[in-house]
Amino acid sequence: MWFTKSLQEKIFSSWYTNKQTNITKFVNVRFWNVIDTKWSLFPILAHQILNNQPLTITHEQMTRFFMTKDEAVNLIIDSINVADNWDTVIKKMNSVKIIELFNIFLDVYLVKKPYPIKNIWIRPWERLNEFLMTYDELIRMKYKETSKWWFFIIPPYLQNELYQNLITNNWSFETETLYDFASDNPKYFFSENELINKIITFKENQEKSIKDII
Repeated sequence: MWFTKSLQEKIFSSWYTNKQTNITKFVNVRFWNVIDTKWSLFPILAHQILNNQPLTITHEQMTRFFMTKDEAVNLIIDSINVADNWDTVIKKMNSVKIIELFNIFLDVYLVKKPYPIKNIWIRPWERLNEFLMTYDELIRMKYKETSKWWFFIIPPYLQNELYQNLITNNWSFETETLYDFASDNPKYFFSENELINKIITFKENQEKSIKDII
């Protein structure tokens, strides 16, 4: 997760100490890549393929978390019930190796291989793999269970904790401890059939949208 979003979440949640704002319930919900939303990877890949452009990749071993629009909406709704005011809600989700996603995209779009791929390399602020939370968040995390899912709840930070626990220590990733929350953990990878079905659904929705416009 990018530093700016993490900083926003914790500054936002630290306002819970302001008693004037406790009439309305405010909760942070942590999303990752939401399929078929603006600037998400699926529409970018489809645009590049349909326009005969090279697929742009930062690193062939990069992994990322993905969720559907329905999962994103349900997470927002569920967070109202599982979280207290100013908490941050996280749910485990599936992930994928980006190069595998590219190959299945090409298969679904019936594109002849090998297809040109342009390596644009990892940018300075990017990570090869994602983590659902930092080590600092892990040690203060609590669990909530519903009939469907486990949720991970990060309690709000006190304003005087922000510098000590976020600014100076937020990027303390202990790989072994956090591997259960990492996008390169194989047990969270989408199966090939799951990816095929999600890409087919995305493609059908895109084609339907074009027909509706015409």
